[in-house]
Amino acid sequence: MAEGHKDWAAGDVLTAADLEDYTVNQSVMRFADATARTTALASVLTEGMVTYLKDTDSVEVYDGSAWAAVGGAPALVLLDATDFSAASSVSVDNVFSSTYSNYMMLFSTSAISADPEYIRIRLRVGGVDESSASLHYRENRDYSWASNSGFAGGNYDNWRVTDASSTWPDTTSFQATLFNPAVTQRTTGYVTTVFGSTLHTSVRQSVGLLHKQQSAFDGLTVYCSTGTFSGKLRVYGMVDL
Repeated sequence: MAEGHKDWAAGDVLTAADLEDYTVNQSVMRFADATARTTALASVLTEGMVTYLKDTDSVEVYDGSAWAAVGGAPALVLLDATDFSAASSVSVDNVFSSTYSNYMMLFSTSAISADPEYIRIRLRVGGVDESSASLHYRENRDYSWASNSGFAGGNYDNWRVTDASSTWPDTTSFQATLFNPAVTQRTTGYVTTVFGSTLHTSVRQSVGLLHKQQSAFDGLTVYCSTGTFSGKLRVYGMVDL
């Protein structure tokens, strides 16, 4: 099988083999996903082939035995992208698995119906929230609003991760990291949150999270204490590099 570059001359015959070797097999081929790629290329796989997968927007090269990301594997892999509007809660299922150990969530709001509002998280398995009392433990540290500096949490049926305000509805956001939620052990994590209002702008740092039951979870729910919210939730798997 030919490969590399061929210097064509006027009058040369373009054979089917040359078209495949010098054009098709050395182009960036597009596929809907990895399954479609396997179906199409299973019998013609050649080291050096390059493909683009539309579902993950990834460019990969075949190294002779497996497909590998061009430039190395990403450190974060997007598992779910949910936009929600005027919802009291948003749930994400089947994102925690044995594929990744640790996960990152990014959450932001564009609308808040109630004031004040409290944004909370519950872990989830099989489409059902874990809402048993006294299993979610949180402890807030470095809360920048002076009157609550060093505020400590306690046992609840949820993690309260941030406040929110309808007066500044587009300023509430948090980044959460969870460790081993899909493993039958205690899930831990931390959250960095930001929210603003006409009274004050506050940053919570080092909000510690602990689920005290040794359970495996596959998802989570983010919800309001009252009213509704609109915004975005993104869940990423952290690759073990």
